[in-house]
Amino acid sequence: MLRGMAFEMLEEFGDAGLGEWYEDRPKAFHLRRRLSADEAKRVGDAVDCRGTREGMDRFRAIEGMLHPAAIQLAKEELQHDHPRRTPPQQEEK
Repeated sequence: MLRGMAFEMLEEFGDAGLGEWYEDRPKAFHLRRRLSADEAKRVGDAVDCRGTREGMDRFRAIEGMLHPAAIQLAKEELQHDHPRRTPPQQEEK
């Protein structure tokens, strides 16, 4: 259920062809995707802001758009300080 929900929510965002990776955790499924060129121009570099005031502010701004099942999971993630993760490097083609 969580995997499908994550892919559905990111359907219109990012560019999976530029890079996509996921982490299946006991309480959550994390899907990350590189931004498209147009998205990167609008928002700048992607930043992991979990565990910060900015992260909570961003969450509050979109909370009403989230699937109800995702809200509690997101709150749990935002309350903890996470090590900054670097996405895996893509292999050269």
